[in-house]
Order: sequence, then structure tokens, then C-alpha cells
Amino acid sequence: MRHKLSLVGADKRIVRVDLHNHIGTKKKISKYGVERIVAQAYDKLGKGGVLSIANFLGQFRTQDHFHFDNFYDSCGNSGEIDLGNAIRFPEKDILVVKGEEVVVFERTYESHLLFLGALYGTNMTPNTTFEYAIEEGREKELIIGLDHPFARMGLLSRVQDNSKRMRELVEAVDFLEVHNGEMCLPFFGRGTNELTQAFYNNYKEEFPHLGAIISSDGHSLGEIGSSYTHLAMPEDYSCLTDSVEVLRYLGDAVVGNRNPRGDRTLSYGPTVRHAWEILCNVGISGVKAKLGKNN
Repeated sequence: MRHKLSLVGADKRIVRVDLHNHIGTKKKISKYGVERIVAQAYDKLGKGGVLSIANFLGQFRTQDHFHFDNFYDSCGNSGEIDLGNAIRFPEKDILVVKGEEVVVFERTYESHLLFLGALYGTNMTPNTTFEYAIEEGREKELIIGLDHPFARMGLLSRVQDNSKRMRELVEAVDFLEVHNGEMCLPFFGRGTNELTQAFYNNYKEEFPHLGAIISSDGHSLGEIGSSYTHLAMPEDYSCLTDSVEVLRYLGDAVVGNRNPRGDRTLSYGPTVRHAWEILCNVGISGVKAKLGKNN
């Protein structure tokens, strides 16, 4: 079952939210330290800011990268409050949520799905079908979205010639990422943010359950909050007492965000560095094999 708007709860405020960030490509979070990451989130997102640090799980890398898990393991000295699937930093009024970007396969080609709110110590199963991943995510009651959907690794790019399949994919998720800060190179999908926003504008009335987010997809400390969405979150995060409440409030904010506003930045320099790190990691021939054809 998709996330359902609860329409109840605490008083709300509009905050800046970056729900797709990895902090690094393969570097461990300990390179930066928890305090620097939280300070950067506060500097770029401000009071009440929400940052999702996403693990990357699947075939494209030579190994999985547990970015949030590494961040979680590094905590313990910053006065934080552990919520199971998120960590609250009351002093700076910052919330860091667990995300997982997971490889699924569509027409035998690698594509990505973004899951928000998984418990620490649990991980999605990578390298499966879209249907399997959706079923697993729903069993865990996660918030599920199509990240960079028309990019080379985007699910909608794989089925642009099949409107029925496109509708099936969109029907199954909670949100589309209509802006991704790394979509500035042909290597990833330059120009596809505009395509995604246009698609969302055309189809959002057909899919009233579907929210939209703006995010950085950052792979460096400096990219935290370089792109963000304005979302309605609780006035006081003390109401977030456990993982269930995190999912409820964040899910309401994302699904209810039908007219995305925020800062849409393209991170040219960091994206070039990220592309180079990928090439060094898997080799040019490996990248070509994984990307497959750009449908």
C-alpha cells in the first residue's frame, strides 16, 4: 500500500529538505565527521532542515556503499537522539534520515529506486525487479520514489516507448524527483530535469497520490543542501518519538508536495569529480555495459 496522507498531527512549518545525498562516492563518512556534516546541513538548510543520507546498493559499483550506516556508526558524541531510521540533532534542529538508492532492473538494464525511512540495520535487496523492490519497500512501509527518472539510470527512460508501463511505474511509487543536482553532464542525463518536471506537470492530476521533490544527489560535503525542496514539517521535532512518526510526517510532507518549490542548482564541478570516481571504480567498459542503451 502506498503512503496515505494522515492529515493529523503537530503544527507545521516550512523547512528546507535535501532527501537524496550520499556525501561521497566511496569515501567513508568518517572522512568528514558527524559534526562537520551536521554543521553543513545547518548552514545550507537552516533550522529544521532535513537531510537524507542514502546508502547505495547494487551492481553498478564494485561494492555497496553504506553511507547512512557509516554516519550512524560515527554518532555518539553530538547530543543526538536516535529514532531508528533517523537521527535528530536538537541543538541545531536538524533531522538526518536514512535513505537507500537501490539498483533494480528494467528490460535487463540497470535502473535506480530511492527508498526513505528504512531502519538502521536493515537494507533493501538490490539487483531485483521493480515489482520485487516495490513489494519489499511496502512491507517495510517506506517512502518510495523514482529518482532522476529520465536520466540514463532512470526507470522512466527505459520505458519511454511504452506509456502503459510508464503509468504502472508511476502508479506504484510515492514521488518523483523532478530536479537532481547532478543532471548537468551527458554522462548522467543533462536536460532530463526539465523532462521530468514537464512529465510531472502533465500527469500529476492523473496520479493524485504523487508528490515531487528537488534534491542534490550530492557526493561531497559541499553539495549538502545545494538543491533542496521546501516541505511542511513539524514545528517541533520532539514529536518525532520513533521511526513510525518519522515515516508518517515525512511521508505526508513528500506526498503532499504537489507544486515543488526550492533551490534548483546544478553542481558542475562536483559532478565531474563524481563521474571520474565512477570511471576509476568500474572502468569505462564497465560503465558502457551497465548503462546499456539510452531508450
